[in-house]
Amino acid sequence: MRYSVTNDKRNNVECSLYLISCLICCVIEIFVFSKITFANESLQTIWIIFQCAFSLSPVAIVALLKWIASKFLLKIVKIENLSGIYKVCIESNYKGKTTFEATIQIKQTFDNINIIFSTDKSSSRAINAQLDNSGIYTKLYYTYINEGDATDKKNKTHVGTCTLTFINKRIEGNYYNNSRDRQTYGSIKSIK
Repeated sequence: MRYSVTNDKRNNVECSLYLISCLICCVIEIFVFSKITFANESLQTIWIIFQCAFSLSPVAIVALLKWIASKFLLKIVKIENLSGIYKVCIESNYKGKTTFEATIQIKQTFDNINIIFSTDKSSSRAINAQLDNSGIYTKLYYTYINEGDATDKKNKTHVGTCTLTFINKRIEGNYYNNSRDRQTYGSIKSIK
């Protein structure tokens, strides 16, 4: 899913990439493709269709550049790459007071972020996310959906919100669930 960022400079970089790729395509069209002609009308027609299709290639070039250079582009726009698997301890008010371990898996690119939070009983996935990089430490705010646990009638499908602060690749944060669904909340900390 696409994510938002405080002080987001990604659009500037993306526009620059499109401009550069359009210039590259124009240069190739003017100095290479326009010099090529075919005597056969069928081949010439195919060649013209290819040239028209090539005019759409800046989109493909930018997509390829963003895929290949995602980590580099994140550094340019000063967005911390949070990708990784984090082992965390959860202290929850679920069933009184519960402590358990979980895993947070984050896959982040220039455009998208996927967040999966897994425990032994259930897992949740982010349905939207916001990175705040305006402070000393990066904060990740996201809303999630958890499909629940079929064996636990109290753990049904629910939505919630999570706030995570990343301090030197360690996590501190908290979460809470929609009061209509579960009314649970707790703290999240990286396991040392």
